[in-house]
Amino acid sequence: MSEAATIARVVVIATIVLSLAGCGARPNRDVSGTSPAPPQVRQPAETELPEVDVVALTMPIPRRQTELGEGFPFQVPVIEGTISSAGAVGESVWEYQVDVALDQQTVLAYYKRAYAGANWSQTREEASAGGGRVTLYFAKGAGAESIVVVEPVDAGTRVTGTIGIGAGITETF
Repeated sequence: MSEAATIARVVVIATIVLSLAGCGARPNRDVSGTSPAPPQVRQPAETELPEVDVVALTMPIPRRQTELGEGFPFQVPVIEGTISSAGAVGESVWEYQVDVALDQQTVLAYYKRAYAGANWSQTREEASAGGGRVTLYFAKGAGAESIVVVEPVDAGTRVTGTIGIGAGITETF
């Protein structure tokens, strides 16, 4: 008997056994004979974020290239605001700090949508124990990482971003 025929026999036998054991394609029923209610699925947190105009809130590329440090990757989203510090902090690693006169939820919505729109994937989100600081982690392709820390301050929100192209930036902290 060929190997293909043996595999086909095993599949047929497994299908028969599973259907006899109650694992067939019958709908689930509880003891009353009715189907249970479908589970409630919570929508992702992004649907709870405020609407933002990503294009209007994005710092123009010429400003990013001149004020955020030589070689700053133009494809990394940065919110428009007052730059308090910026520059290269290593080989292929840049850091910036921007203060914006917007609430924290709007800034978080901007970064989540802007990074997604630039084909970055959000890999993690952490909130501080006190609930003030939120850290977003993004990755793109093999070797591009970005960490964005968003925290409320007196006049709005402060954003600290670190971007690494090449080696993992999480190893530099």
